[in-house]
Amino acid sequence: HEDLITRHTLCEKKKKQLKFLVVDDNATNQAVARMLLKKLGYACKVVNNGAEAIQAIQDHSWDLVFMDCQMPVMDGYEATAKIRNGKAGEGKKQIPIIAMTAQAMKGDKDRCLEAGMDDYLLKPVKPTQLNQVIEKWLSRKKSRFSATAAESDSGEQQDLF
Repeated sequence: HEDLITRHTLCEKKKKQLKFLVVDDNATNQAVARMLLKKLGYACKVVNNGAEAIQAIQDHSWDLVFMDCQMPVMDGYEATAKIRNGKAGEGKKQIPIIAMTAQAMKGDKDRCLEAGMDDYLLKPVKPTQLNQVIEKWLSRKKSRFSATAAESDSGEQQDLF
């Protein structure tokens, strides 16, 4: 029997092709992020701190980065600043970076945005909020690149999952 190809199956296939990087030093937070993304149909790679994030961004192409702010070795603010300054590669300076932080004090969101992060999610992250942020940034990325041929990735497709 032939598989029925529907809009839903095509959408699921596209979701699986997306590459998300989660940067968090806490094993529980890593597991929660991985589970939430999986429930939404996405896969991700997890690294433990900002230094590992910079290396992962140098080595691979990512559609979105979810960045914790408070981490040992290199925190999310410093890592984001280095990414924006080209330390992960000139062509990767504009990668969408979403803060995922437990800090909810007045001014924390502004600090994330001033550090160069594109958006802000408060932990514990709710699946609906996560999905809204993903759709928002993927649609912006798609519209930003659809006008140019820059979407081709110089053929460095590697399966990370």
